Amino acid sequence: MMFARKIACFALSLLFVGASSGCGKTLPESPYQSVGDVILALKEAGLPVTNEIVYQEETDVTPAYRQKGDFSDSRLEPRYTPNPDNGTVEIFSSPEKMRERAEEQVGYRFLSGYGYQIKTGIVLVQLDKQFTKEQAEGYAEALEADLTVL
Repeated sequence: MMFARKIACFALSLLFVGASSGCGKTLPESPYQSVGDVILALKEAGLPVTNEIVYQEETDVTPAYRQKGDFSDSRLEPRYTPNPDNGTVEIFSSPEKMRERAEEQVGYRFLSGYGYQIKTGIVLVQLDKQFTKEQAEGYAEALEADLTVL
């Protein structure tokens, strides 16, 4: 009986080690590590991004992300001047945290004013409902990511 227990324990431990061996794998790096990286990519793609702001930890109390920034698009009317408000960029510590936030934000789409999401790596970009689908697709193409219409 004791021998059977030892064999069972050994087999379970092998199963556990085998199943958890993938846990240490690192996730692929995101091409964008900061709000500045994203804004630069958008501008280099020729998008009319203006009035960008990057919030510091002291000025933004939402702990869900590592960094956040807002921007305006010169083709759209600002809703809240002088602050940029046509798009927001959020950088997360992992793709999982980014996806959680994106799903959470879908529930607030009627209150937030956002009509589109672009997700890539650890980056979530949300765009105002004022954008046409074609304009929003331009942002997704610039970041080589898919566009989600909310």
